[in-house]
Amino acid sequence: MMNSLHSDKKDIIFIQLELFTEAQHSFFNAGMLSIATLLKNEGYSVEYIKTDELASLNYESREVLFKKLNPKIVGFNINSDNIQNVAYWAKDIKKWIPGVIILLGGPLVSILKESVLNNPFFDMAISGEGEFPALKLCDKIIKDIGTYNDIPGLIYRDNNNDISMNPVSPPIKNLDVLPPIDYSFLHPLLSPGNSAFFYSSGRGCPFNCSFCFKGVHNQGYRSLSAERVVNDIITTCVKYGAKGISFGDDNFTSDPARVVDICTRLKEEKLKRNLDFAIWCECRIDIFYKYPYLISALKNAGLVKLHLGVENGNQHILDIYNKKITLEQIEFVLEEVAKTGYITSCSDIIIGGAFETEKTLQKTLDFTIKLMHMAPGFFEAFPAFLCPFPKTDIAENPEKYGITIIDNEWTKFLNFYMPSCETKDLKRVKLVELRNNFVKTIQNEMKKIIAQLDFDVVKFHYNLSSYGFTSFYANTIAVQSPAAGKYLSLWNNVSRLRLGDMPYKSLINSKPLRLIEPLYAADKNNAYCLSGYIEEIYIYDKEEKFIYDLSSGSFTVFEISELVKNQFDLKISAEEIINNRLIPFYKRLEKSYHIIFQI
Repeated sequence: MMNSLHSDKKDIIFIQLELFTEAQHSFFNAGMLSIATLLKNEGYSVEYIKTDELASLNYESREVLFKKLNPKIVGFNINSDNIQNVAYWAKDIKKWIPGVIILLGGPLVSILKESVLNNPFFDMAISGEGEFPALKLCDKIIKDIGTYNDIPGLIYRDNNNDISMNPVSPPIKNLDVLPPIDYSFLHPLLSPGNSAFFYSSGRGCPFNCSFCFKGVHNQGYRSLSAERVVNDIITTCVKYGAKGISFGDDNFTSDPARVVDICTRLKEEKLKRNLDFAIWCECRIDIFYKYPYLISALKNAGLVKLHLGVENGNQHILDIYNKKITLEQIEFVLEEVAKTGYITSCSDIIIGGAFETEKTLQKTLDFTIKLMHMAPGFFEAFPAFLCPFPKTDIAENPEKYGITIIDNEWTKFLNFYMPSCETKDLKRVKLVELRNNFVKTIQNEMKKIIAQLDFDVVKFHYNLSSYGFTSFYANTIAVQSPAAGKYLSLWNNVSRLRLGDMPYKSLINSKPLRLIEPLYAADKNNAYCLSGYIEEIYIYDKEEKFIYDLSSGSFTVFEISELVKNQFDLKISAEEIINNRLIPFYKRLEKSYHIIFQI
């Protein structure tokens, strides 16, 4: 159901259009929301509609909504994944609202330039940063102030119906001149009590990896001041109760001095205001290699999740991608992250990229598993197919990288789950098979690691959700070990404890509570089979089966020891039964999350 804010007529509507299947995972488009905020501050009536809101509407409801809002301008951010879908929406909107202007923005506009308006349902586009050009465009269309010729980066049809493009304005050097983003546009995504929000503290990228479209625009990296970043974050946390901060910058750590300044200020504000929030950000390996102290600085400010650009386990392929990092640097950084503790690092792994063969992919898999064991429970990998984004060096010169691009028209969408390229040795079907094997191998390795993780590490992954974050380990634990999820949900209640958290006197008066009812194993001894863990747990011993039966939350540990003594006619004290029978048995069960203690 659409939010009640979607009610009054609007001057301009911005639509975030992604695949509906990805709606639940999408944040917002920071550039589009920045433009919306500036226009709202200048007095225009603005609406921002997210993918998940559109996905909840049928065709008739969409028509009713847009006729009700009756905007003069509807803006879309286009990319290779959504341009076909945007065209369909534009066609419908122009049918519902005659005379409406369909405006496009985003990196693909800067790539396609004038040809973006070859589609008759697209009226105008803005190339380059859009805040101030969009303001001038609204002034012209809504207030009839100025001329189209005066609007930087505007692509439009002139009086002769020819397509014209104005010179693009230089990038905004001082981003502090832009107003803080108005997150009230994101109803109900960031309403009071919701956890995570997405924050962009800078724009551009100073590097030029051959597969990344950020390097196409060559705008370097520009950032908000440390003071502005901290003010924005604290204001959002206080106003909306946000607890997770996802930095959207491709290279948040490009300026180490600024990062330390931000971290110091955030730490001080957290303490002063008694705030509880966590941080996620991206970082290049070479920066952490050169400035390893940044890891602890970020940890002190609340860092819990870190995205590292690993990409491949073959040095010659990293060099081809112009990554400017080494395998040794990757290992060093991961060791530093592991030493700092309780930071889960993740990385994309490119499948089917430059000169990929089964041999190179196996080497990458071996390297990935090595990294997983260098930081057990704290390194995750996401294998993704190479995407030849428009105007990247890979897209422009595929032969240089030993690949063939399958879809040059983006009709099948450029995404990470479907091959857009083939190599000489690996065709599409084989690539899918190899990626599936890569994923399966990693998941199996994760299961082995999870079975050895300390409770505090499992608890760390479980608690990420309280900040609006997740991890592959958390997801794997939830799916492969539902007993752990049940255990942790109960453990969060202060009246439930672990063995090591209680002195002996408290332990003997606590009540063990089994979390999984036993099944009988298919053997002649009628062994108990306990499911819900990474692997099934078996109880063969009669005494232990009896103890498990009694661990129903009805008896204390001391009472169970007395019942065991009587049942098996044991000639030893209750204390000996507790120390030599119950505690060792419960420790094994606690390891597999099958028992918890109530006080």
